[in-house]
Amino acid sequence: MLMVLVLIKSYAGNLMSLLAVRYISLHIQTLEDIVNNPVVVYMNKGSMEEQAFKAAADGVMRDVWNLHSDNRIKLIENRDIVHAQTMVRKGGSAYINNELYQKVRIAQDFSATGQCDFYLGRAQFLTSMNSMAGPKGSSLVPALSRKYKAYILLCSK
Repeated sequence: MLMVLVLIKSYAGNLMSLLAVRYISLHIQTLEDIVNNPVVVYMNKGSMEEQAFKAAADGVMRDVWNLHSDNRIKLIENRDIVHAQTMVRKGGSAYINNELYQKVRIAQDFSATGQCDFYLGRAQFLTSMNSMAGPKGSSLVPALSRKYKAYILLCSK
């Protein structure tokens, strides 16, 4: 009898926890999802991402850029990012930008609103281009190089 009671209470607890968590469907995970769904894509004008899509000769990156002819790609200035975020929040839009910048924007939005309305897609399609320069002969350059290489190895895992 006690075992049945424990089993029922355990099941009820699991059921309640499953019902309490809101399910958020993640429609856009890859570039193929952008091509196959009728979403409007926002991208920063003159950005590395715009150049990469524009320069693609074939493949899925070219397919994404071809959405430009259907008026599904909106190139925006930095001052219009808030508008793009609003459109993505409403649904039916996606925003392509550097992952690091997006993480910062998502964190800032969460801090301001108290809710998480955005997510990052699973697929990564551009490598991040970072570099540093220091004065010739400076003792800081080798030390910073070691730290930077360690950071890259950590991020690539």
